[in-house]
Formats: sequence, structure tokens, C-alpha cells
Amino acid sequence: MFRFVTGLFVAIFAVAIVNGTPAAAAKLTKAEKAIVTHVKLQCKSAAADKAKGYGMIERWKYYSDCVQEEMKKHPTIDPLDLG
Repeated sequence: MFRFVTGLFVAIFAVAIVNGTPAAAAKLTKAEKAIVTHVKLQCKSAAADKAKGYGMIERWKYYSDCVQEEMKKHPTIDPLDLG
């Protein structure tokens, strides 16, 4: 019984590692990376201007919302690859 449970645990762990590797995710091209960088910088400066006098959480929320709205203009870029 112990060997079965250990084997099952190892199999589940191996599947989780194989499916969760970054190599399985699609790579961004140089053009897409440039778009993402431009959007992030644009939203960061907009958040700094818009949320002056507010706390860090408000600036972060504005930045996050801005990035989401701007990335809707580029549907080919997966938002999960922005990390």
C-alpha cells in the first residue's frame, strides 16, 4: 500500500511539473515584447500622474486596470505571458 501511494504521489507531482513549465507557454516575439514594454511604461507614467496623493494600492489598481485596457487592443498577446 505504501509503495502504491508513493508511486501515485510521484506520478501526480511529475505531471504537475511537466504541465506547469514555462517552456510549455508560448514565447513572445521581439515585437510583442516591445508592445508590452511600451504599454507598461505608458501605464506606469499615467498611474503616477493620475494617482498623485493617493496610496500605493490606488496607484497599483490604476496601473493594473490601464494595462488590462491597453492589452485588449492587442488580442494576440496572452495576458498570462506578461509576467
